[in-house]
Amino acid sequence: MNAAGTVRTLATATSGAPPSPRSPWALVRTRFTRHRLALASAIVLSVLALSAVCAPMLARHDPNATDLLNRNTGPSLDHFLGTDSFGRDVWARLIFAARISLSVGIVAVGLYTFIGILLGALAGYYGGLIDGTIMRFTDTVMSFPSLILIILAVSIIGISLGIVTGLGGQLSLGQFALAGIGAAASFHIVDNTG
Repeated sequence: MNAAGTVRTLATATSGAPPSPRSPWALVRTRFTRHRLALASAIVLSVLALSAVCAPMLARHDPNATDLLNRNTGPSLDHFLGTDSFGRDVWARLIFAARISLSVGIVAVGLYTFIGILLGALAGYYGGLIDGTIMRFTDTVMSFPSLILIILAVSIIGISLGIVTGLGGQLSLGQFALAGIGAAASFHIVDNTG
């Protein structure tokens, strides 16, 4: 018996009641707060997301406004990160660009999570021919490199937020489909045994 088992046994013997089980979320929260790198990453991501959401309030200048008299200037009180070669404020452009990046990421992941889990659940529950067909489709989608597809689509069709969002999340489709298959198969097994 390990030390934790000994402590648990002693606690049960002295108090007379078994220790209260901790919820899975409590365990996750405890592990997360003890991991310094995860905590620092969460803080940085939260600050970036908050600054993207509050971009109109944080930017002192229009991100697309040009000021040819202030081209290529360094950081100052008026321009926190300086200006580019067209005199546009780099800070304003940076936080407004974060809004687009976050929206593309959230929409792409949300869309492909839904599609992947739906396909995976269908394949896992029904099995057989449906499972084989969905998995071959998923394998085909996962075999294409997303970055090359995005570059090809943008060069043919032009720059579009929908294209980047649609093709950008394709890599996660197969992973979510596999997760859906596992969940549906476990429900199917429980359903057949009960």
